[in-house]
Amino acid sequence: MSVRVLGPLQVWRDGRKESLGGVKQRSLLAHLALHANTDVSLDQLIEALWPAARPRSVVQNVRTYVWRLRQLLDEQLRTHGTGYVLELDADELDVLMFGELVVEARRRPDAALGLLRRAESLWRGRPLEDLPDHDAWTPVLARLDGARLAATEQRLALQVASGECAEAIPELRALLAEHPYRESVCGQLVLALHQDNRRAEALQVYADMRVRLAGELGLEPGSALRDAQLAVLRDEPAAAPLRQLPPTVFDFRGRAGEVAALTTALRQGPAPAAVTGPPGVGKSALAIRVAHQVGDHFPDGQLYVDLGGTSDHPREPSEVLTELLHALGITGAGLPAQVAARAALFRSKLAGRRMLVVLDDAASVSQLVPLLPADAGCAVLVTSRRRLSELPGALQVELSPFSPEEAAELLAAIAGEDRVRAQPGEAAAIAAACGHLPLAIRVAGARLAGRGRWSMQVLRERLVDESTRLRELTSGELAVRASFDLSIRQLSPHELQAFVRLALLGPHDFPSWVVETLLGEPGTEHLVDGLVDAHLLETFGADGIGQPRYRLHDLLRCHALNHSLPDGPAALERTLRAWLWLAVTAARRLPVTFGTTIADVAPVAAPEHLLAEPVAWFEAERRTLCGAVDLAADAGLHEVAWQLAAACVPFFDLHSHYEDWARTHARALRSVRAAGDGAGEAALLRGISQVHIYRSEFAEAEQ
Repeated sequence: MSVRVLGPLQVWRDGRKESLGGVKQRSLLAHLALHANTDVSLDQLIEALWPAARPRSVVQNVRTYVWRLRQLLDEQLRTHGTGYVLELDADELDVLMFGELVVEARRRPDAALGLLRRAESLWRGRPLEDLPDHDAWTPVLARLDGARLAATEQRLALQVASGECAEAIPELRALLAEHPYRESVCGQLVLALHQDNRRAEALQVYADMRVRLAGELGLEPGSALRDAQLAVLRDEPAAAPLRQLPPTVFDFRGRAGEVAALTTALRQGPAPAAVTGPPGVGKSALAIRVAHQVGDHFPDGQLYVDLGGTSDHPREPSEVLTELLHALGITGAGLPAQVAARAALFRSKLAGRRMLVVLDDAASVSQLVPLLPADAGCAVLVTSRRRLSELPGALQVELSPFSPEEAAELLAAIAGEDRVRAQPGEAAAIAAACGHLPLAIRVAGARLAGRGRWSMQVLRERLVDESTRLRELTSGELAVRASFDLSIRQLSPHELQAFVRLALLGPHDFPSWVVETLLGEPGTEHLVDGLVDAHLLETFGADGIGQPRYRLHDLLRCHALNHSLPDGPAALERTLRAWLWLAVTAARRLPVTFGTTIADVAPVAAPEHLLAEPVAWFEAERRTLCGAVDLAADAGLHEVAWQLAAACVPFFDLHSHYEDWARTHARALRSVRAAGDGAGEAALLRGISQVHIYRSEFAEAEQ
């Protein structure tokens, strides 16, 4: 079956044109076809077919028309709620096939001319020309007319570019007569006449358009049309569109949602789109991938500049503008001296053009502002390791590490599908050791691909040790450590100190107040914001008492631990004792349950105001406190370890957190026994025996 709306409404089946009934019934079918595969309510159909006076039996009329059409359309016309949906594939509806062919032409430049000719051949006249006009169809039909015009323009431009000028000239003249102010059509006609050795005619076409624009609209021709005229005057071939994008990443995986959001935003324009995120998360790969996908939407070209934001000396806007203006043909004395003048000239050169500007690795918004075009036909795509929240009107896409599924997909694409499929558990462990960071996974995959005799287990075992993990994640010019270094060099001395000391807290999330205890300086909590803006610290949501919480990505934490500071152990002990004092203070405010030993501890500088609701505070800090017991034991602070474990018991008892109770006590017990601390051992054994009693394990409790 074939439904055709690009001309008189027709339905064909088995080579025979079907009868569609009266005007109202055909109009109902037309409305459903224009909105194919979309739910159309009964009210919408009534409004479309009877916008003014309606018969009393209007609902029954619609149902009768639908019943008759069902005899023709079988199950493709379905009832949905109180409305209907006409389900058709592209090979069953000409307007869908037209759209698919146009999209395919953009994806396949080598076959674009033939695909566009096929798309245009589907048009048999004005859409639904045998039916009365309906206001409800106006927007849809206008979009169809625009799509047809764009496809025709694209096909004629390809003909001109491939030397078929004689065939294109008559069509271009007719199209310009139909759209007398369309500069893009006029420009193609000028170029076609010029290439067909009809220079005088080409210049006359330009002159006529200029008179028409100035006399009727008060406008001058845009830069693209003026460039076509200059090509004729200089007897030069027309300048090819600029195509400066780096090659796309062919094994690109994941990011489907981000790709969709960015392509939509860039095609709508003109507000910038910004991709930000931590080092190694794949910002540039995503931006370049998207830029290639939307390239067809910017026929005048794509500009690309690396702004060097992570280098020691980010590029100055004046230097970048010089490069951009050179690409646009401005050199020598034509290049203004002042930055503002260069920025103005850059905006002028892009006026009237449809170009995409990709600004990779931006250092700041102030670096970007002079580089932004003003023309609505242009779009800007920016990447940066820093948040660009001050960039006006920009779509902000902040990248996180891959999901486990995306990570496995990328690893398989690089290391080999068969290898990953044979050992999915080892592959998942490698991806987890990489923190699901795309750069790290790419390096791991490259190492496996270059060592065909390695099993997945070999690399997984090499990535277990955090102290050597980054050394293993190096392959040729790809190195995770080097990528991290670029970001860390941008930190102030205080931010670097905070970054390194936060790594001492292990893989757990934490509140911002710990920065002050780690640094031993009040008023330094704000350093967290700088690390978050640099994407070196992840926000982890807010806890039950309203504190924002943060964590370091595992690989960044490994990297930070390599930047040792001489007073690191003292900073860690200071912070653990602050947690201990808060835990002891909060525990004493809880209802008495099991009578545990809560030691007296010396008061320290810690935010006591957080303990207004002690149960809520314990809930917020439960996982971090459990991790703090491990940190204290590993650091040889056996007294802090057992006192932290004991201080948590009233809360664990109150909320039946027996697993946390048993685990923290067992870890602290090993520490106090190694240190010969009898008092700590007694307190911990008492707590462990109580857990056994709660579990009815009386023999173990007595022992």
